[in-house]
Amino acid sequence: MNSEKGEATFIVLVTTALILIFILFLVMVVFLNNVNLIVHNLKNDLFLIGRNILFAIDRDMLGEDVESFYEIDFERLIEEGIKESWKLDDNLKGAGIVKEAKIIEVGLLKKGEKDEMNNKLVKVPTVHITVSVKIKPIIFSSIFEDRFIFNLHQDIRIEKYN
Repeated sequence: MNSEKGEATFIVLVTTALILIFILFLVMVVFLNNVNLIVHNLKNDLFLIGRNILFAIDRDMLGEDVESFYEIDFERLIEEGIKESWKLDDNLKGAGIVKEAKIIEVGLLKKGEKDEMNNKLVKVPTVHITVSVKIKPIIFSSIFEDRFIFNLHQDIRIEKYN
């Protein structure tokens, strides 16, 4: 009689453990999918911010006089766009999904220069943007707080628009 109770208890414990492992796995898959979606959306936002700034700049300058592009404070414009789009304060910190952002690099790559992020030669003048973003985890915030820091990289081609 005792061995039958022991076997039943063992089966219940193993089944419970397998169910808990499955649930934990499912939660982690949903969690990582959510993080990937957030990073993808932030990268798209960064591209749109950069593209909109290029559209706002005098179109005659684009694609012709690349040297005069240095006169524009593009980094400040990117920062303003990030603050507005990601709802950050003046120190690029926020209380929402994006906890903190830091502009690592904004520069102009001329035709023939090498992009250090992807080791490719630039075929047309390109604005190179790299931003570090700290994302607030949706679960286990205290455990994963410093693990969700991503570097977002965008290259936006400067072309002559007619």
